[in-house]
Amino acid sequence: MINRSRKNLLVIGVLLSFLLMLVSGCAAPSETNKETSKSNNLALAVKDDSGKTIIFDKVPNRVVCFSSSYLSLLDAVDANVVGKSFSKNIIAPNRYKNALNVGAVTNINIEKVISLRPDCVVGIEGIHNKFEAVLAQNNIKMIRLNGKTFKDVKRHLKILGKVFKTEDKAQKTIDDMDVSIKKTAANFDFKDLKIAILHATAKYVTVELDNSIAGSIAKEINLNNIASKDLPISEKSDKTPFSLESLVERNPKILFITTMGNVEKIKDKLYESMKKNPAWNSLDAVKENHIIFLPENLFLINPGLKYPEAVNYMAQAVIKEESEK
Repeated sequence: MINRSRKNLLVIGVLLSFLLMLVSGCAAPSETNKETSKSNNLALAVKDDSGKTIIFDKVPNRVVCFSSSYLSLLDAVDANVVGKSFSKNIIAPNRYKNALNVGAVTNINIEKVISLRPDCVVGIEGIHNKFEAVLAQNNIKMIRLNGKTFKDVKRHLKILGKVFKTEDKAQKTIDDMDVSIKKTAANFDFKDLKIAILHATAKYVTVELDNSIAGSIAKEINLNNIASKDLPISEKSDKTPFSLESLVERNPKILFITTMGNVEKIKDKLYESMKKNPAWNSLDAVKENHIIFLPENLFLINPGLKYPEAVNYMAQAVIKEESEK
């Protein structure tokens, strides 16, 4: 009887131990799930200009920038840039001067990029989409930005400030630019001054809308862009077709010219066209020689943190033309 009782107790003990193991085995995943959930809550999600949400589980430590226009923004949010694209019109911030050149904005050397072992790439939506797959294969996150207006620059700063956890610095930069631009705008009243912004290359001329760089800058100082309500060439374009007849009809007082290519050759070609076609001479802007060629580094390429400088440049140019009447 005693032996049988001992055997029964032994069996019961084994069963209890087994049950305890089962309970503890069930509890472990529960705790793990809590930790995983907690970790996911710490993950950072940002939506870029492609409309996609990018998840970062940590602040990027090695960044490659595919557009030199964004270098000043990355500098403002304290990003560590190890690779950058080259542009003759934009001087990189001092801290990025030794970052490896990975090619021009439209000709990125993706092998060089991957060799730098970045954990984040900042590129342009539409231009750099083709690199998304190969970057993903190498566990490299990609943020795609696109835009030309001051509003776009402020949005990009907020996105990057969130990614690099320097949101306060990003907001301070935005506030400082806002103050500077509002101060410039408050000093001038250009509301009744009609202007046109022509974009000239060696082959064609178009007219810029309010969502172009120069167009958005003109809007900041309340200049009256005669093309502001015109239809764009395509859905996402910042330009409308050029029509000399329409230009003559609306008769702007100042012509701003942005250029792409050899500036001197474009100037010569444009002035030659004006000489050959007398319709140009009916424009007040041409008769009074109020033709202003805008610098590429501020009006062709997104000026980034230099937006206040670009706004001031256009305002001062208008004042100079007006004072010479």
